[in-house]
Amino acid sequence: MIEKMKKVSLVGERTALKKVIDTLKATGSFQITFYKNSTNPLSPADAALKQQYNAELNRVTGVLNYLQVNKQTLKLTYQALKAVTKKQKQIEMLLSQLEQAKITAADLQAQINLNQNTIDGLQKFRDLPVPANLLKSTKNAFVLAGLIPTTDFTRFTNDIDTKDFIYETYPTTNKNLMVVITGDIENQPIAETIFDYNFTPFPSYYQFKRTPLKQIEYLTKQNQALTADLVKTKTKFYPTIEQINLLKIYADYLLNEIDTLDILTTTIQTKLCFVVHGWIPARTADEFNQLITKTDKNIVVTLQDATETDTPPALIHNTPLVAPYNAITTMYGAPGRNDIDPNPFVAFFYFFFFGSMFGDLGYGLLLSVITAFILIIKRPQGGTRQLIALFCFGGISAALWGLLFNSCFGLHLPTFIMNRTLIDPLGNDATLFFALSLYLGVIQITVGNFLNFINQLRIKQFVIGWCKALPNFVMFVGLILAFPSLIQKIIPLNYAIVDWFKPLLLPGLITTLVGFVGVVLLNGVGQRLGGYCLGMFSGAYKLVNYFSDILSYARLFGVGLVGCVIAYVANFLCSMFSGAGVIGLILGGIIAVLFHALNIALSLLSAYIHNARLQFVEFFGKFYEGSGTPFVPMASKLRYARIQSDTRK
Repeated sequence: MIEKMKKVSLVGERTALKKVIDTLKATGSFQITFYKNSTNPLSPADAALKQQYNAELNRVTGVLNYLQVNKQTLKLTYQALKAVTKKQKQIEMLLSQLEQAKITAADLQAQINLNQNTIDGLQKFRDLPVPANLLKSTKNAFVLAGLIPTTDFTRFTNDIDTKDFIYETYPTTNKNLMVVITGDIENQPIAETIFDYNFTPFPSYYQFKRTPLKQIEYLTKQNQALTADLVKTKTKFYPTIEQINLLKIYADYLLNEIDTLDILTTTIQTKLCFVVHGWIPARTADEFNQLITKTDKNIVVTLQDATETDTPPALIHNTPLVAPYNAITTMYGAPGRNDIDPNPFVAFFYFFFFGSMFGDLGYGLLLSVITAFILIIKRPQGGTRQLIALFCFGGISAALWGLLFNSCFGLHLPTFIMNRTLIDPLGNDATLFFALSLYLGVIQITVGNFLNFINQLRIKQFVIGWCKALPNFVMFVGLILAFPSLIQKIIPLNYAIVDWFKPLLLPGLITTLVGFVGVVLLNGVGQRLGGYCLGMFSGAYKLVNYFSDILSYARLFGVGLVGCVIAYVANFLCSMFSGAGVIGLILGGIIAVLFHALNIALSLLSAYIHNARLQFVEFFGKFYEGSGTPFVPMASKLRYARIQSDTRK
């Protein structure tokens, strides 16, 4: 349900503006309207205060990032958010302690990373039995050490006269050679031709007095000790849940104060007065008026209904069963001023279509259990919660369709659960599933046209409603009646349920024809002759568009069929391997699990995307604009907390 909104104007003394902003934020239900041409520079004191808040926010954010705290949303009143400053000393001590722990941990981690980089760099030279400090050239002699493939070293010794320098080779475990070459400095250029033979030199910056292998062992032990110190540091100075929540609230307090200062620069102000415009839900008007009066008796409050030129924000309230589907509608766009709330209808069709494309009892129950666990344990908020709840409901729908398909992870259900298959997509019922997919499309498009008719009457667009929207609806009502018998003439459907519709074929065709004639003849009503004729042509052309719209619902059949096939293949491969003993059974089980996991992932993605596409194009295109903006109350953009409405002062 889309809530009715009231337009609010507040006029008062400029000195009371900060207090008024706090009051508006405390309601949790006021959206301010900004004006781009309203720019008021902050006073020097407020500018310095904002700079201080930003610096403090960086401190707190840095500590919270170091702690890697979860983003679970805290619920508190605005007054509780403001009251966090009463614990300023406790917060400062906690921040200082954690910042020091952060620095200590960063130093330890940096040393661990440095040691690990050295270990990784020495691994290829671990078979070199010479300490690194002895592999250093002097003024009169040179030393080259490194790794070279055996075949390349053979080529090198065949190509180069090595009598002017000395070399030692040491075999390695990977059929390469460690080579150490020494000699007079004047013969160094000859020796360096070894670089042309895939020679990897030992880095000259290593100066430790151990062999590479001993150095690796030494650094590994050192890293073990450093890691223990790091764990000890993090454990010793890790705050309690209450302390973490305190820091979260403090971070949001700072964000809120910065936001308040930003609002001061974008409101309409004179030297003595301010003007604030915004929106509130109409149901809160009386309470809002009383609250502002308590805040400052000198503030003038004006409440008005939205006019035809206004674009009020959209605030939607739905039941818990419908609310998750608001995530789908929001992707398309918030309801405009002339839209009706599509979410109850989206909830029904999206739920129904989701299951038809997933279509497996095992898959559905698994999806529902996992998502329900996330909702209960993790308690996500906002859009994330809506999306996960949507998948949870989708799993229920998939389980119900799985009963129709008699499928549980691609296998038939036990006879005590389902003793026969109602729809077999991989068998003789594939054509029935295809026809059912198209018929579901006819039903949804019919509902879309009906909603368009009702909405046009609601906004008093009677000509459009009666002459354009109604004929479309009538045409599809007739199609609902006639479609089963019509499709039976194209596709053989020998089912009793299809035969039930045979008496409705003639009335359905007559109703469809009446609707189509209305679409053609009434589409140009209200225009001149040329426009009327063009409108008739446009109305006739709608038949082509509607035909393609209905065919779009074949994706329900396609996606559902692909999922059934992949599940069948997974089980077939498993059965092939299971005859090869225990190893074959294990291998077959692994393959089946991988295939089923892939199938669940693909089915989930396909059901989510293709289902949304049907809502956006075939359904919303009939009645819904989605050109509005969502209602965003003040103090709703905090990172860790959500403000609950609190009118106490």
